[in-house]
Amino acid sequence: MTNDVVDFDLHAYVDAQLDVARRIEVEAYLSQHPQAAAQVMADLRIRGELRLALAEGPSPAKPMTREAAARLQRSLGSRHLYGALQRAAVVLVFIVTGLGGSAYFGPRGGHVMPTHSAQNTCGPPPLLLVR
Repeated sequence: MTNDVVDFDLHAYVDAQLDVARRIEVEAYLSQHPQAAAQVMADLRIRGELRLALAEGPSPAKPMTREAAARLQRSLGSRHLYGALQRAAVVLVFIVTGLGGSAYFGPRGGHVMPTHSAQNTCGPPPLLLVR
């Protein structure tokens, strides 16, 4: 049953996301495939270094790992800010659309059309041609 281990299982193993039965199957697979086991060990080392670099206080992690962890942290922070700005823009669009609709349709929801009557005092009176 160890021949159905895929990359997803290996990544879940590194992230400690497997249940006990599946973890045992993945470990059996790794014992038979040294190249995959070496890759998993390298991933576990990187995961550990990242955890150390992101921890508070001095860490024995490599400088490159600390820099990568700092970039990752900044990126996650900027995504949070971008999401907040995006939500604010959507709210602003709804407000402007509502105000525009209110101005166009009027307070009662109907479009106000100008009325034409004989007593229209706007502009000069019509010219009558008499023959």
